[in-house]
Amino acid sequence: MSINKAILKYLDEKGISHSVLVRKTGISKQNLSRILGSDDLKISQLNEICKALNLPVTYFFGVNEIDDHAKLTQRISELEEMLKDKKFRIKIYDKIEKERVYKWGNELIDEKFSYFSPEQRAYALKFISEDRIPKYSKRKYFDENQLVKYKEDLLIDLENFVEYEEEIRDLLDAQN
Repeated sequence: MSINKAILKYLDEKGISHSVLVRKTGISKQNLSRILGSDDLKISQLNEICKALNLPVTYFFGVNEIDDHAKLTQRISELEEMLKDKKFRIKIYDKIEKERVYKWGNELIDEKFSYFSPEQRAYALKFISEDRIPKYSKRKYFDENQLVKYKEDLLIDLENFVEYEEEIRDLLDAQN
């Protein structure tokens, strides 16, 4: 049984409505329905759900007691195999992150850097959405629970682009 189905079964057995879970987790009703209706559950979301239900995270892995080490180890191995699958990683991270960063980048450029030429805009968007240059880029990984902080980091990246534009352009061109 998938984790999502196990959560739904638990909610049904305990008579807990989605509205109660929405209130306790802070996850929107639309997002909760989406994540429980698909296999797209993120670890951070599972943590929030378990915290709201006062359950250990292991509860939905088919391990009801922490002492059941063999079952937990087996389930962890299964999850590690899933993470190795490139399609799984792309589905969860790459597509959402790239689209969101590109959209936010355009919004921030329109709002704070409206003087950018079309060429500057193209380089800035490439810098923040595709290529990560650690010296200039603050962002690491996408975390849905820190969207505000993430958008602030994009603004910092764009400010770094303005300050080091020539050097960043050279690095981006060299990568192609």
